[in-house]
Amino acid sequence: MPEDNSKKDKTRLIPSMSPTSATDYINIALNEQGLLMLQMISSMPDFHIENHRTIVSPSFVENFIKSLCEITNYYPRKPRKSSKSKKTRMA
Repeated sequence: MPEDNSKKDKTRLIPSMSPTSATDYINIALNEQGLLMLQMISSMPDFHIENHRTIVSPSFVENFIKSLCEITNYYPRKPRKSSKSKKTRMA
């Protein structure tokens, strides 16, 4: 009986050919649809390099933050409310 190839295994990860790089800064911007743009940047002596840029959902970011907290055993506290609100910030 021939194998049914109509359903591919989505759990298999195909590695990227991009090299691994260090990230020094992350820019975060919220777009009009409520999605977040994450921009990873490396700092060099004379310039900055954008390593990666991606758009993610708020639920993805929530799970990502939870994973980071668990892995690093660091659980930040909610900051006090400030009078100024920023939509973009560099972390």
